[in-house]
Amino acid sequence: MQRRISTGLCLYADRKAAEAERDFTRAIALDPTLYDAYSNRGVVRDINHEYAKAVSDFNESLRIQPSFAIAYNDRDWSNGSKPILSAPSMISPAQSAKIPDIRMRM
Repeated sequence: MQRRISTGLCLYADRKAAEAERDFTRAIALDPTLYDAYSNRGVVRDINHEYAKAVSDFNESLRIQPSFAIAYNDRDWSNGSKPILSAPSMISPAQSAKIPDIRMRM
């Protein structure tokens, strides 16, 4: 499953968005708890102007891992908000372990 995410990241870097989305979707099918696969697929969908699908992926990523800061940022970009960080970005499983733990405040 992590291999699918890594393959998807490589495909995305090679500007093969459709293939990257396919690999992220396959990773999710194998393990629906892979929050980083949802987030990365959301980035691909955002790039393809499929904003509702992208937001749905970011929301699912956050449902699984509420402290995943990158998904908050990327969801805000897809919604047209002005988030803290830059435009949506891919993240590897190794990188996701280094993201600071944040919580949304109501």
